[in-house]
Amino acid sequence: MLDLSTVAKSVKNKLDDGGTWLVLLSVKNKDLTVQFDIVANTDDVTWNGKEFTAFPFSMDEVQESTKGSLPSFQLSVCNVERVVQSYIEGDISHGSGWDVDLMVVHSSNLANNNPEVIYSFKTLSVTADENNVIFTVGMQNPLRQQFPRRRMMTNFCQNTFKARGCTYAGADTICGKTISDCR
Repeated sequence: MLDLSTVAKSVKNKLDDGGTWLVLLSVKNKDLTVQFDIVANTDDVTWNGKEFTAFPFSMDEVQESTKGSLPSFQLSVCNVERVVQSYIEGDISHGSGWDVDLMVVHSSNLANNNPEVIYSFKTLSVTADENNVIFTVGMQNPLRQQFPRRRMMTNFCQNTFKARGCTYAGADTICGKTISDCR
């Protein structure tokens, strides 16, 4: 069960609260050169110092599995003007591995910087058509991540040339990442 704030509980239990629950979506690529913040609403919303643009999107229900598979769902964002598609086509990863933060706030409690509900996901794949960009969103499989992050290979240097960890102090401007180049 979700732990809601006192304000959210009182609003939830009213028959008519005069406000609405807002679903905010913040999507950003790996190097943070692309970021868009949207809200499923008819008006733009400012929350936590960010402007969330009113933009149509929908999402499937997250299915739970008892077979050990990682949950994923479809997030469909409007693509009629090709705005989101242009972000994806301009990115080197083409939308895969982007961070997706989903927050739920109430319109009467926008001054509170803590969302009632927050989930963080990664985009697993992206498809686009003339109407929608469809992100498959979920968790990345932790078994596919390299561990440890640094891998030792014979006669190969893993450090960035002349950066922290590189012991070369000569005048060369390039490095072939071999032991002979380091010597």
